[in-house]
Amino acid sequence: MRELFGTDGIRGVAGEFPLDPATISYIGLAVGRHLAKMGQNPRVILGRDTRESGPWISQCLVGSLRSAGVESIHEVDVISTPGIAYLTRDLGFDLGIMISASHNPYQDNGIKLFSRNGFKLPDELEKLIEKEIHSLIKTGMTSEILQDGKRSLPGRGALEDYVNFLVSQFHGRYSAGKLGLDVCNGSACWIAPQVFRRLGADVVIIHDSPDGRNINRECGSMHVKSLVRLVKNQKLGFG
Repeated sequence: MRELFGTDGIRGVAGEFPLDPATISYIGLAVGRHLAKMGQNPRVILGRDTRESGPWISQCLVGSLRSAGVESIHEVDVISTPGIAYLTRDLGFDLGIMISASHNPYQDNGIKLFSRNGFKLPDELEKLIEKEIHSLIKTGMTSEILQDGKRSLPGRGALEDYVNFLVSQFHGRYSAGKLGLDVCNGSACWIAPQVFRRLGADVVIIHDSPDGRNINRECGSMHVKSLVRLVKNQKLGFG
């Protein structure tokens, strides 16, 4: 039975088990060892949402992946989870990693893993990686040992590739009147406005000033009242 991987990756309160720095480093090392078995020079793409814990979780993962011999790591920074899944497959990466806890509050975070086909890892593989993580935990290796200080490669152009893909899925021009967008102070803050504007929409945007702690706060999929008010008050065509 799996203890770390849930239905959507490894999730918890940032800074607490299993998302404390040491355990995150074990996760990265276990994943890196798996990649090393797949062949030479594995390539990883990594993205995150706007939570304040995202950068340090990313740093822990990058350092431990490098310790396992993974040299080609491309960071996209802020992007949506489907964006990482798409780019993993489209750009030929061996693994995609998304640091996000979806609609949970900012205190939470998560690590989601995608195989080269853009889908989550098979359950059996997650079990093997989890077994390796528990084995590393028993060794008591400290997170400092796993950090090597090297920087990962910027994923230049990858975000634009994803925006282009989204735009290409709509044929014609948007013509349903002014569009209200609640981007939740989250991972679609910059993607969604670009996509809809390129499709010809006149957009009115709310909750587009992420500060690391306001993701999903009184906005987003669990709090739609502010978007409803926006559409009604400004007589928008859609929200």
